[in-house]
Amino acid sequence: MKLAPVASAARYPEVPLFAFDTLWLQVAGTLCNLECTHCFIAASPRNHSHALMSLVQVKQRLAEAALLGVREYYFTGGEPFLNREILEMVEAALGQGPVTVLTNALLLKPETARRLRELFDASPYSLDLRVSIDGYDAASNDTIRGAGSFERILAGVRHLAEAGLNPVLTVTEACDGAATEEGRQAWLEFLRSIGLTRPRLKVMPLLRLGAETQRSRGYESWETLQGTTLGRAEAEALLGRPVRDVDAMHEAARALRSMGPRAVLVKGGHLRGDPVDVYFDGERDEEITASRIETRNTHGTGCTLSAAIAARLALGEGALSAVRGAKAYVTEAIRGSYAVGSGHGPVDHLHPLRVR
Repeated sequence: MKLAPVASAARYPEVPLFAFDTLWLQVAGTLCNLECTHCFIAASPRNHSHALMSLVQVKQRLAEAALLGVREYYFTGGEPFLNREILEMVEAALGQGPVTVLTNALLLKPETARRLRELFDASPYSLDLRVSIDGYDAASNDTIRGAGSFERILAGVRHLAEAGLNPVLTVTEACDGAATEEGRQAWLEFLRSIGLTRPRLKVMPLLRLGAETQRSRGYESWETLQGTTLGRAEAEALLGRPVRDVDAMHEAARALRSMGPRAVLVKGGHLRGDPVDVYFDGERDEEITASRIETRNTHGTGCTLSAAIAARLALGEGALSAVRGAKAYVTEAIRGSYAVGSGHGPVDHLHPLRVR
């Protein structure tokens, strides 16, 4: 099924939606019975930024999803089991596809767990409960998830296990060492010790948003997409006008930066003569040049340039320095390019390793 692209303001690009596989329903809004110090949406008992969804609303979304070809459904919040209609919502979704519920397990009483098992047994689709926890003991977990939460989480997990459901335990990297092989094995042993004979574990990276920015830190500049690299055709498509010379490239860089990115690089390899790229970050308007190398083996130059910029940003370089270094790297990669088959050959990504 193909979906028509949603109309947007003319100054922004449009991305057509060709498939819609997964539907996430924030049925608890931003309301939660915990106030975790790493929650990326800062959910809490006091956060009413987004309201709870009603069963009527969920059924409307499910009906739309069926028409759009959605294949699986996720229920999240806040804490989904704060919604008094959550079991009816799960039942409705299980009539259409596999369901996953993200929960802290504090509200999973024995009767709730048994009802979830009944819904699972009555459906041809799978039902997964993904339970969040952040430590092997109360001391480590409760620092993040709140006093008394560790024992209540374990009680909810045991109720699920007693009902014949095997939850996925989700741990973030706020738990020291959880992402290592040793940490994973330690977690699996811990889960076996609390009665999960076939433990399932998911280790998640921290999203440095919301409450996490106060607990540890937010994203550094090198961890974000600071700039955009565009070829002529892409810049023309976004701007709706031709970009055929260096002056037009400067104008394009300024116009594209006004759309939101911190920095823009417009590539000029298509121009005659030595290639000129234009960089603009709101203050510096720079032309970055190199000698043209006569070869037809230029396959992948744009992707290589973008990847090299991203790598240098990750090493802590400033944006302009990263662009200059990446440009020099790509120039030498083109110089060492080689022919493969009958098309345009690739550039030499390993040229820094060549014995000189």
